[in-house]
Amino acid sequence: MTVRLVSLALCLLLCKALALSQTNLITSRAGVVPEPPASLSHPERPVAFSTLDQPAASAAPPIRADEAGTVETTESCTPKLGGVNVLDCGAVADGAYVAGACGNHAPMGCYQGTDNVAAIRKAIAALPPAGGTISFSSSGTNIWMLGASSGGTDDCSASTATRGYGLLNLPNNVTLQGDGQWTTVLMANPGVGIARTCAMIQNSTTPARGITIRGMRLDGNEGTDSTHNDWLHPSNNLATGTNHLMAIDWQPGRVNQKNPPPYGPSLTMRNFQISGFAGSGPDGPWEHAAVYANGNSWLDWADGWVAFNQWSHGAVFTQPDSIFHNIYWQSNGGWNGLEGLIIGDGGEIFIGNYFGGGSGGSAQVLIRGGFGNKFIACVNDNTVGNNYRFVDSGDSYAADNTIVGGSVTQPGNNGTASAFISFEGHAHSNVVADLAFHTGNGHSTYGVQELASATGNNIIGATFDPNGPPGIAPFSLSRGSRATGTVGGADTPAPLRATTLAVGQTQQTGPLPVASAGTVLPNSTNTGGAVSLNGATSLTISFAGSAWTKSIFCVATAGVSLAKAPYVSRISLTSVTFQFSSLTGNIYYHCDGF
Repeated sequence: MTVRLVSLALCLLLCKALALSQTNLITSRAGVVPEPPASLSHPERPVAFSTLDQPAASAAPPIRADEAGTVETTESCTPKLGGVNVLDCGAVADGAYVAGACGNHAPMGCYQGTDNVAAIRKAIAALPPAGGTISFSSSGTNIWMLGASSGGTDDCSASTATRGYGLLNLPNNVTLQGDGQWTTVLMANPGVGIARTCAMIQNSTTPARGITIRGMRLDGNEGTDSTHNDWLHPSNNLATGTNHLMAIDWQPGRVNQKNPPPYGPSLTMRNFQISGFAGSGPDGPWEHAAVYANGNSWLDWADGWVAFNQWSHGAVFTQPDSIFHNIYWQSNGGWNGLEGLIIGDGGEIFIGNYFGGGSGGSAQVLIRGGFGNKFIACVNDNTVGNNYRFVDSGDSYAADNTIVGGSVTQPGNNGTASAFISFEGHAHSNVVADLAFHTGNGHSTYGVQELASATGNNIIGATFDPNGPPGIAPFSLSRGSRATGTVGGADTPAPLRATTLAVGQTQQTGPLPVASAGTVLPNSTNTGGAVSLNGATSLTISFAGSAWTKSIFCVATAGVSLAKAPYVSRISLTSVTFQFSSLTGNIYYHCDGF
C-alpha cells in the first residue's frame, strides 16, 4: 500500500511539472498583441451585442491563447500539435525598409526581404488531408515577405484565368495563424504584380470551406509619397500604376445538393488587417479590387481593418449571405476615384462597421442591384460621394435592403452626391430606420433622395443634426415613398406603398422609454431613438409599456468620437445598459425583437 501511495505521489508531481512546462511554452509563443499607435485618430466603431437576460459582459475580451501562434517548433517541416510552424519549413521574417533605389521604383526606397512563398507552400503541403494550422510565430522583424523583390518576375502563374495563380493557395480546413494584427505581417515584395495581376491569398479548392486567417496583417506594400502618406507605409514609394496586386481573390464555387455538408463559411477572418494593395489590373477578376469574393459560399469576418488601399476598392462582394462584424473600412479608393465598398448580391449583414476616411468614387458604400442586405449600427463618414448609394445592375434592382441605427456624416459633392443616401434606378422597398444624419459638410442638399424610377422606400425615425449647415432638406422622395417619425425635419405626407416596416413596430406606442441619465429625445421609442448626455459613462434604458416579450437585440453609436465605443454590458426584456467613454452629446440606440 505504501509503495502504491509513493508511486501515485511521484506521478502527480511529474504531471504537474509537465503541465507547467507546456504552459510556459504556450505563453512564450503567444506573445502580446500591442495596441494600435496612439497617434492614430479615428471615430470609434460601435459594437453590436445580442443576448436575452444576459449577465454583464466585458467590453473587449483579450486575444485568447489559441489566437496566437502556439504550434511547437521542430527541426523538420512536419505537423506537430495539429499544425506546422513556417520557421521549420525555412521561412524567414526579415522584411525591412531599404533606403535608396528599389528595383524599378523611385529612389525613396521600399520594404524588401526574403521571398517566403516556397517555404509557406511547403508548410501547407505538409499538412494532412484533413487540414490544420500554419503558424507564424514571432520572429525577426515579424514581417514575412512574399514574392520577387524586383524585376517583374513573381510567384504567380501566367494567367489569372487559372485558379491557383495566387502567392498562397489555401486548401480546405487550413488556418493561417499569426500573433496579432499589430504584430504579424505578410507583405508583398516590390516585384510582385508588375507583369500581371497577382493575388496574395486564393482558395485552391471548390467548394471552399473551413479556411481561416487570424491574427495578422496582409500588406500589399503600396506606394506612398510626400503628398500621399499614411501611417502604415511612412516612406514607401512603389510604382503603383503598374503594380497589380490583390489581397484576396476568393471564388469558392457553389454549394448545392451535389456538394455534401457541412456548409459553413468558406473564409473566416478574425483580428486581421488588409492594407496597402493597389488592386487587380484589367486581367483580374474585377479591375481595381483589393478584395474580390464571388460564389455561393459565405464569409464570416470580425474585428479587423480594411484600410489604406488607396488605389483600389477596399472590397467587391458578389457572394451572398455573409456577415461582417466590427470591421473598420477606411481610406480605400481615394487616390483613384473609386468606391470604398461595392456589394452586388444579397443577404450581407454588416454589424457595427465603420466606413470612412475619404473614399473616392460615387459613394462610400455602393449597392449595385443588391437585395436583402442589412447595415446595423454602422457609421458611414467622410466620403467624396454619397454615404450609401443604391443603383441597378442590369435588370437586377437594389431592393429590400435595410439601414438600421448608426449614423451618416459628411457626404461630398461627387457625381450624384446631393444626398447622404441616394436611391436610383429602380431601387425600391428599402428601409432606413433610426438613422442619425450629422454634419453635411456644405455639399449636401438632401438627407435621402430618390432619382429616376426609385420608389416605395421608407425612412423611419430619422434624426437630423440641428447644428448642421443650413439649406439641407430632409427628403426628396417619390409619391410611393414615405418618411415618418422624423426628428429635426418634416415627415413626408406621401402615401405608403411598401409595407415593410422596422422590426418591433408594435412597440412604438405608449410613453417614452426611461433613461438613467440625460434626456430622452422626442419620438424615441423602444425600438430606437436618442438620449442627450452630459459626461455620462453608462446609460440604462428601461423600455416603456409591456416592453419585449420573447427576445431583444440592441446596438448603439455615439454622435461624437469616443476612445471606447458604446457596447452592451447588460440586457433583458425590460432594459438595456450601455457602457462607453465619457460622453457629452447624443447616443443613438436601436433595438429589435418581439
